[in-house]
Amino acid sequence: MSAPISNYHLVLTDELNALSLSNSRTFTGNFDAAGTQSHRVGIKFDNNLSGSGGDRNLYVDEVTFKGQVDGSDALLTMNGAKHWDFML
Repeated sequence: MSAPISNYHLVLTDELNALSLSNSRTFTGNFDAAGTQSHRVGIKFDNNLSGSGGDRNLYVDEVTFKGQVDGSDALLTMNGAKHWDFML
């Protein structure tokens, strides 16, 4: 049984930079300074498009939260969210 999630953090992206093969994004905030809670980080893709002009997808290589790295890749091919859980 895993610990319940104490905090939930959602990142929303609708980036249209089709010329870039990769981008790194950093988000800052006041996240559990004591480092004693579990956290769920969500990345939500809300700008999917496919058709004769191509297909827009979001690839996530890894998520780092307060120094912990989760290397689980994610491919978002439609509008929706993927979540990563961290226990500090």
